[in-house]
Amino acid sequence: MDAKYEYDRFGPWILEINEKDGIPPLFESHINKDATPQLRIKIPRDIERRVAHPGMNLYDYVITVDNDQLQILERQNDSVGVQELGMSDIKCVEVQEDLLTGRLRLYTPKKSVNVRFNTVSTEVILKLVELIRAKYVQKGDYKEIEALSFHPGDTMSHGFTGLLSREMSNNSNIKALLAQPEVGVALPKENLIQRIKHVVTGKKLTETLVLTNGRELIIYNRTPFFRYRNQAVYAINRLYLPIEKITGIAMDKDNVAESIVRLTLSASQYIFPLLLVEDNPALMPFVGAISESAGVELHKGRSYLESSESK
Repeated sequence: MDAKYEYDRFGPWILEINEKDGIPPLFESHINKDATPQLRIKIPRDIERRVAHPGMNLYDYVITVDNDQLQILERQNDSVGVQELGMSDIKCVEVQEDLLTGRLRLYTPKKSVNVRFNTVSTEVILKLVELIRAKYVQKGDYKEIEALSFHPGDTMSHGFTGLLSREMSNNSNIKALLAQPEVGVALPKENLIQRIKHVVTGKKLTETLVLTNGRELIIYNRTPFFRYRNQAVYAINRLYLPIEKITGIAMDKDNVAESIVRLTLSASQYIFPLLLVEDNPALMPFVGAISESAGVELHKGRSYLESSESK
């Protein structure tokens, strides 16, 4: 590719590689140019354009989807790291958006691949994610998992209600399994200083919404899990976790707020926490449904057992 043309096309956006936008020179020797993949994209370096110049290595990643295979090429200074794996090897996929900063995480058997991107290109990232999701589940559909007995839109923010509506409009099989609206955290009972601090800061638990299509969990949540009075939280995480790849489920009291339960889902070595109020009516039905569907037993932490025994 002509260095001047590549420079002219460079910006914060992700480009699909085609006749117009070719393979970055650094990556050319690692790519089969005769193949016609379903998708091949190049992800730019996180640098200001005024720092870039023609002939510079301008891209950090080239990712290729070809049927059941995924190739991830990563710039490592002036060399290239190569990772090739089957779609079914991917444990789960996570996408985070925080204003203009996005992160794609692909959880593979050896490590998680973390790709930073500008959210002007979220649609390209989601196109990649959809291709992965179509191939990373092996066992097909699961039996029916009972949905919430109420519509979560009655309790969630407009933003999360919109996410739910979009998912349901895209897939008629989508069901809501668990909804945790934003709520104030209960006051600590014993520590006076902590109680005063709690009142002043107005600590709240942020939202979580868990959906399923019968094959995977789709988990939306805010990060961080807690926010304080007048603190704006913009980041939204979405995790796509195949039910067949859930290897553990555990529940314990949160170590900060006694009214909060920390529910963790495991996929091999990876652990994904969900924070919920203890009296959430969907909590135990959700735990039971996932334990049965994934074939894993619930592990209760010591502090949860101790608090249950004291009641």
